[in-house]
Amino acid sequence: AYIRPLILCAFVSGMFLKEDRVEALLPQVLKNPRASKAHQAFLETWEACGLPPQTLSQVVGGVYCDGPPEPLLEEPERQRATDPSLWQLVYIPPVFDATGMEIMCFDSLEEAQTKLNSLKLGEIDEGGGIIFKNKEPVAEKLVLKYMEKEDFLGFLEEATKTPEKFEPTETDEIKAIEESLLDRLNELSKLAPDIGKLKVEYEAIEEKPKIVYGKPSMSLVELSRLFPDLVTLGGCAKPKPAP
Repeated sequence: AYIRPLILCAFVSGMFLKEDRVEALLPQVLKNPRASKAHQAFLETWEACGLPPQTLSQVVGGVYCDGPPEPLLEEPERQRATDPSLWQLVYIPPVFDATGMEIMCFDSLEEAQTKLNSLKLGEIDEGGGIIFKNKEPVAEKLVLKYMEKEDFLGFLEEATKTPEKFEPTETDEIKAIEESLLDRLNELSKLAPDIGKLKVEYEAIEEKPKIVYGKPSMSLVELSRLFPDLVTLGGCAKPKPAP
């Protein structure tokens, strides 16, 4: 059975938390047993592999706090799409992208109908659209296989919602820090044995720091972050020698 494609897939907005804010909230994050247990396991593994101590701030890095979905339309477009004096055409574009549908606004019904009549079937063998005025259907030209008529009004209503203002609460911030910290602790704990081996390997090389070209492993990336005096990453391609 074919499942109807999603007609709406907005990107999520958000913001990076400031470093001092992350550092201030880390003690509260560690009150969570999951976080404190993962931290202790990391410390033991890290030390056993001969690697230098890392503060939690160094471990967690940048923290992104998710917010509400970003608006589907820019504000001037959203205002026109909500204008009851205009005609809104909700239609299936030839290339069915992430948002699934598109909206065009017209000053007259004739202009909207001209565009509607020009629509052709797209890559998913569906096409056409519905003209709305004040969210009431006025005219339509549709070839549907998987979608339904109500999807068009649903898309119009979703796209014209007033954007939410994003102000993360402290709970939101703590959750975001906790998730980022757990991911990094687990990642570094898995990489630690390999990072330790690479450390010994590069310490034995006379040329320091060793410049490495090509696509590095995650372990080598972390080694270069921890020990820039041992190894640096030179990029994808080695420079050609001067003629």
